[in-house]
Amino acid sequence: MFQFRLLRYVPDPVKGEFVNIGVALLDDSGRCLQARMAAEEDLRRARALYPATDLDLLRSWQRAVEEEMAQRPAEARAWLAALDEAASQALRFTAARGCEGADGAAAAQLLYDHFVASPPRPAAGARPGTGPWVRREAESMFRAAGLLERFQREVPVERFTYPGDPFRIHYAYTNASPHYIHALSLERSVHQARGLAFTFERITRGGPAALTAVVENDPRPAGTAQFTRQLLEQNGIQVVPLDRIQSLVRRIKQDLRLET
Repeated sequence: MFQFRLLRYVPDPVKGEFVNIGVALLDDSGRCLQARMAAEEDLRRARALYPATDLDLLRSWQRAVEEEMAQRPAEARAWLAALDEAASQALRFTAARGCEGADGAAAAQLLYDHFVASPPRPAAGARPGTGPWVRREAESMFRAAGLLERFQREVPVERFTYPGDPFRIHYAYTNASPHYIHALSLERSVHQARGLAFTFERITRGGPAALTAVVENDPRPAGTAQFTRQLLEQNGIQVVPLDRIQSLVRRIKQDLRLET
C-alpha cells in the first residue's frame, strides 16, 4: 500500500477547474518514494486550456517539489503539511489517498499515466519513419513486454545540463547504474541526436550510465542517416533499430530480473 498526492494547478478557484501537473508517491511512514512532474507536452496542456497560464511559474513550482522530495524524502509528509498551510489558491496538493502497486516505480508510473499525462494522440498523427512514429512503435513493444510500467518516463535532464533545459529523455530504469532509452529517427532527427549526444556526455560526468537510441530500420547506408548513427555511436550511445528491438527487450528484462 502507498499514499499519493497530486500537484494541481487551479487557475480559477471560483470555478474549481484544474489541471494535474505532478504526483508524489509516499510510503506508510510518509517517506517520498517518487515525485513525478508533468512532462513538457503535458504541462503545455494547461496553457491550451487556460491561455493566461504562466508556464515558468509552474515549472519553478515543479522543480521546488522535485528538489525537496529528492533531498529530504524522509521529511516529505511534514513538508507537504507545511505546504498545505502556505499554498496559493492556484497551486495546491490534493489530500493523501491510498493506492496499491507491485513496487513504487510501477505505482508512480500508473498514477502519472492516469492522472497527469495528456490523452494519447491518434496514431494517424505520426508518419512512418518520423521520430514520433519510432517512439510509438517502440512504446507498443515495451508495453507488450510488460516493461512500460517499470520505466521512469520523460526524464528531465536539466540537473545534468543547465537549469531550464526543456529536453527530456523518453525512458529510464536503474540496474547497477542508470540506463536511458530515447526514440528518434536517423533520417529526420539529426538536431535531436546532437542534443542527445550533448546530454549523455553531461550525464556520464556524474558516473557510469548507458543510453540506447531506438531508431527506424536503417533507411539507407549513407547520407544523413549515416551521419546521425555515427554521431550517436561515437558519443557512446548504442543504436538499436526497431527490427532488433527484441534483443533490447530481453536485455532490459535481464537487468530488471524479469526473465523467468
